[in-house]
Amino acid sequence: MSKGLTILITGVLALFIGFLVGRMVKPAPPPPADCPNKGNHTITVDTNGSILDKDECLTIKKQNLLTWVCDDPKRTLTIEFEEQIFDDMTPGHVENGKQLYVVDCKNRHCFSRGVKDGAATDVKHKYWQFVSDDPGGGNPKKVDGWIVIDKGQ
Repeated sequence: MSKGLTILITGVLALFIGFLVGRMVKPAPPPPADCPNKGNHTITVDTNGSILDKDECLTIKKQNLLTWVCDDPKRTLTIEFEEQIFDDMTPGHVENGKQLYVVDCKNRHCFSRGVKDGAATDVKHKYWQFVSDDPGGGNPKKVDGWIVIDKGQ
């Protein structure tokens, strides 16, 4: 086989492999334009884990704090993120082999701390609301949501 043909075949194979790898890469999350800017905000969660004020996505500034509260005082609420975007988050559930991280939660109330240095801005950060009628947090109902940290101050 000639040297030129070997180079051509190698180049075509490299392009094909690059194409396959590009098809397998997870696409970037959708742009955050559909997330209302709320600032400091209290998010009310019902007993099924759904957000009562219907804001499934919020945009906050780095200095803003969030509070989540379950509308039923007999339920336990936990808010868990895929990433540690707030200070003092602790390990929570493992979902599909991925460690989630909990904000500060006590009974039916959860509170964010300050946004961590280096937390990605202008992208959607996925989180889950776990609502349980078991004081230990067992057998929770869960609903997901999104938070965007505005890159502005």
